[in-house]
Amino acid sequence: MKEPGASQGQSASELISKRTAELGDWRGETLGRMRKLIQEAVPDVVEEWKWMGTPVWSRDGIICTGESYKKVVKLTFARGASLEDPACLFNSSLEGKVRRAIDIHEGEKVDASAFKALVRQAVALNRSGNSKAPKKAIVALVNPATIDAYLAPLPAEKRAALQKLRAQIKAAAPGAEEYIGYGLAGFKLGGHPLLYFGAATHHCALYGALNAAPFAEKLKGFRQSKGTIQFTPDHPIPAALVKALVKARIEANRKRWGTKAGKAVRAARRPSGANTP
Repeated sequence: MKEPGASQGQSASELISKRTAELGDWRGETLGRMRKLIQEAVPDVVEEWKWMGTPVWSRDGIICTGESYKKVVKLTFARGASLEDPACLFNSSLEGKVRRAIDIHEGEKVDASAFKALVRQAVALNRSGNSKAPKKAIVALVNPATIDAYLAPLPAEKRAALQKLRAQIKAAAPGAEEYIGYGLAGFKLGGHPLLYFGAATHHCALYGALNAAPFAEKLKGFRQSKGTIQFTPDHPIPAALVKALVKARIEANRKRWGTKAGKAVRAARRPSGANTP
């Protein structure tokens, strides 16, 4: 059977490999790196060659396309508007009702763990057969049931580092509820996402820190990208800084969502064991 998108005797996969080689610069390296992450996230992904030369990755429907331009490599997720993006990877086509895109410029790196979670989520959405499928149904297809289950298979040093971070977040936001959100361990407060954390091949990360600019001096030495703060087990984010980041996110939630989040903020500020007024 002819591979989808095959042309002139070459398979789609061969054509994509040829494209990355022909680019011959940072764009080819970037496209190749993102292709590898897609294949790691979905080992049975189908590679296609469509629309007069566009790499396409599919599984039960299109996941995303990979386009290369002079100053950017663009990965467009066909149903990105229906995906949860806690690491804020989407930075283009944000006004659309269906698609979302990740624009990668020279020198930029996309967090591998968050990207693979996004890809797996896109496959789960395809399999659901409904772009407006309940998010809980999508979550069940791509995530472990609990944070303990998420942490269990990790290397011991990463598991210990994330357990410590988990405890620090809980201490800073006593009313927060643990949950799994689209491939990452996370917390909700007042019914709204607070922060996420997870492990990648070479690092751990705290996601959803929003505006980390006020903490720029204290975050020197930590790699950052679009609300993500990367760290390693031997160089963790200091406890006091974790507490400050959590409090800043709580305040941002209060401003964004109002009353319900505000009640959660007051609960988080209240000393443990204090009576409700």
